[in-house]
Amino acid sequence: MSEQVQLLTEDWGLPIEPSDTESIRNINITESTDGRPGTFISGIFMQAEKVNGNGRIYPRPVLEKAVNEYINTQVNRHQALGELNHPNRSTPDPREAAIIIEKLWFEGNNVMGCARVLDTPNGQIVKSLINGGWIPGVSSRGLGRVKAVNGINEVQDGFKLTVGVDVVHGPSAPDAYVKGYTTTESVKEEDIKEEVTKTVSPVTDNNISTLKNVEIVSLTETLKSML
Repeated sequence: MSEQVQLLTEDWGLPIEPSDTESIRNINITESTDGRPGTFISGIFMQAEKVNGNGRIYPRPVLEKAVNEYINTQVNRHQALGELNHPNRSTPDPREAAIIIEKLWFEGNNVMGCARVLDTPNGQIVKSLINGGWIPGVSSRGLGRVKAVNGINEVQDGFKLTVGVDVVHGPSAPDAYVKGYTTTESVKEEDIKEEVTKTVSPVTDNNISTLKNVEIVSLTETLKSML
């Protein structure tokens, strides 16, 4: 077991195909969580009980405890900032912020999330990449110890999640690719959770490059004109 607390970041620099048949599709939401329009990313933010690209695994009790503390101390207090790529530090720098996490919740061993893309310089880069067709990855930052168990580095109790996710190229969590979308009106929290849950669908090398960010508002108006 490592006796030293380490900075644990969960990207590894290369895109990877999801380990199962679940991935991303457009989110059919035309509203924001708080009545303010904007651009959002939603989907799987973290995963427990699954070996990631860095050879680490987060036991469900360890990750759940860390996520619940993060929700109480950061998300609920509107402090849950994330950056574009991981810096070599454990805490976020507001000057480098690209997103702010608005919702986190567990579904099975997946930590689902919704984050607003900010109108900061880094946030504008993220928006531009999404509009260009890029599928973002997300990756957490935290402080903790690991123990080698059967050749796998198991994150130990006491892990502290310091940044819910940063936006990255190539997340180590197998399915931590998210979808971007634009919203205009308010929506209930349970509605956005229901729609984010629907964001997983089969993905292949042939169709992953064709997935595009869709502004649902325009689609809605088009459908209305056809009625």
